[in-house]
Amino acid sequence: MIEVQQATPGTVDPDTLPRLSSGELDVMVIRGAFPQTQMNALIASIQENRLGLRLRPQESPSLGAAQVSVLGVPVSPSDMAPTGPDPGEYESQREAVRAALQSAGQGTLIDGMGWLLTLAGGRAAQLAPGYAPCTLRSVPSGRGMGPHCENLYHQIAVYAGLRAGTAILDQGSFFVVIDAGEAGGALRLYDHRWSPGAQNILSNPGPFVEVSAQAGDMVLLAAGRRFHSVSPVEGPRPRWTIGGFWAPTKDHQATWFWG
Repeated sequence: MIEVQQATPGTVDPDTLPRLSSGELDVMVIRGAFPQTQMNALIASIQENRLGLRLRPQESPSLGAAQVSVLGVPVSPSDMAPTGPDPGEYESQREAVRAALQSAGQGTLIDGMGWLLTLAGGRAAQLAPGYAPCTLRSVPSGRGMGPHCENLYHQIAVYAGLRAGTAILDQGSFFVVIDAGEAGGALRLYDHRWSPGAQNILSNPGPFVEVSAQAGDMVLLAAGRRFHSVSPVEGPRPRWTIGGFWAPTKDHQATWFWG
């Protein structure tokens, strides 16, 4: 049974990330992790195109503008890049999101996410060497994200450094809601779990629970093993999030995060 646990920055269980890695816990929502004013300022920067990053579609071009998109070069596979990003292009753009956030006065956001990962048991959480810290993602009205889990992709080329340095199959994900949109856009967690040789479950995802999060909330998810999706967004505003992934190092003395 999937249990949705909640906390505030002051009450986060310091064993949260180890419990997520072991499969004992599936999801933790840290309510009010970042102030609403900070999220308002960031969404204004995005809407006014002050970040200076190109919006990259992640789905079929036939969908036009109404598709899941990211700012910067995402590390994850997508319909447009099913084997992940070109490692050379990713390397050339990995500092772009950090620089854009700093230019918009949001330079502390990445540090704050790293601090919260440490608070949740990440043991000196630090940016994975050679990787970007996070991704900014937009899910527009009428669109969602289909069922998947991150362990399906652990062999992609751009993950070579992560396979060498982390227990990559124990990875999880994190994201902060910038704008939840008007309705919909809920995280769905499925009973189905990843196992070696597992395939995706698009045709029959099975039972799920929904996790709602509002602007400023941070969600920690056992995304490596637990299949998950995002329900279709409703209303005129897209759902905007910023986040990435984490995994313990192989010696379990630190936690690396990336995006």
